Amino acid sequence: MKKFFFNSLILILIFLIIYPGNNHAQAKNESDIEMVVQKGHTGSITSISFSPDGEFIASGNKDTTIKLWNIEGILIRTFTGHSLSVNSIAFSPDGKYIASGSSDKTAKLWSINGELIRTFNIPQRGVYKVQFSPDGKYIAAKARNNPET
Repeated sequence: MKKFFFNSLILILIFLIIYPGNNHAQAKNESDIEMVVQKGHTGSITSISFSPDGEFIASGNKDTTIKLWNIEGILIRTFTGHSLSVNSIAFSPDGKYIASGSSDKTAKLWSINGELIRTFNIPQRGVYKVQFSPDGKYIAAKARNNPET
């Protein structure tokens, strides 16, 4: 059975079945879809990402946290360390790390176990997108430009 994950009234995930040889995503039938309400964040969800193996979902939030959920919707752990909204999250290609970008002018690298590996200070007004390179060796971060520069 496929599931929809909701946090309060904020949609964070939609599962659809993609059939081999079919370029369209569709649910087999309505009985294959179930909605699951998730409670964990206290603010609006700003970013979600699947782990490469599809076993986990990470969600970033205006409440400054990142939450790691298993595919059944059970909260595994909460990552804390940002001081403002988490705007973007991404899993590394091997699924061992999560990168996050925040309005607090930082990008952070976390182990999947919740350990903060490194903080990158970005001199602009906030980080709005992070992404790993396909080989996992680099993290790209999109920051908002300072109006003075």
